[in-house]
Amino acid sequence: MTNRALLVGINSYAEQPLRGCVHDVLDMATLLTERYQFARQDVTLLIDGRATRAAILSRLRALVQSLQPGDRALFHFSGHGVQLLSSSSEEADGLDEAICPVDYSWNDLSSFLRDKDFRRELASVPDGVSFVWVSDSCHSGTLSRALTRGHDSRPRTLQLPADLEWQVESARRRPAVGPRGLSDAARELPLALLAACQPEQTAADAVFDGRANGALTYFLVKELTESTQPEQAMLALTRRVAQRLVAAQQSARNARQQHARDGHRRRRDHRSQHHRPVQRSGVRQPEQHGPFPG
Repeated sequence: MTNRALLVGINSYAEQPLRGCVHDVLDMATLLTERYQFARQDVTLLIDGRATRAAILSRLRALVQSLQPGDRALFHFSGHGVQLLSSSSEEADGLDEAICPVDYSWNDLSSFLRDKDFRRELASVPDGVSFVWVSDSCHSGTLSRALTRGHDSRPRTLQLPADLEWQVESARRRPAVGPRGLSDAARELPLALLAACQPEQTAADAVFDGRANGALTYFLVKELTESTQPEQAMLALTRRVAQRLVAAQQSARNARQQHARDGHRRRRDHRSQHHRPVQRSGVRQPEQHGPFPG
């Protein structure tokens, strides 16, 4: 049995750069080699400028072709995700979910990696291979909405040019029947997908413990590092990571409420201090209530 992984993380986009994607894949690489016995030579990283569309496809194809029954494999992507008008009639909602390589271009929509590209590349994963696909980007599919507030966060989705945004919004208004998105592509393939959010939701590039990460990757690594059962069933793992996300959201919400209460208390104390009577030359000033004398 061989363990293999392809880890892709992109911070240095030409527009709307991110902060936590490189940390995501470095954290995953450390987890795989130190806890899951992946050999370093079997873990491939594509980071920033090296994560072109051609390079991702080439390395993914090589990964799939190297697999034998009994092997374990992981494909991890951290970066921007988008929805684009479908280039075919296959998508029920008229939209493709796509990830953004570092060399994407709005002037060449074939420069994105769409759900149909992954269907094609991953369809040949051999039977008997345990293949996990982690997508920490927007519009990717299944887990739960990632943190978007309270952790110095920014969304992992690109602002589309106005003409493309109009096309996508028009397609979203049409009723969808049938499969859609990366999660549905994964259902047709011999693999498990762990994704940051639903197609219409936003994944978060956030700061945890003073360091930028994707919310999904941060809590996934935390769960797998701290768990006494490193070999967890995917459904159980998904639930545990979702629970961590929900708990973090509640903690962030409580922190915001406490911050608001503290701010109110500071303003109240400041007003009270500002209008407190003072002693001048031993003569006591008359007390005042509020900003004006009674």
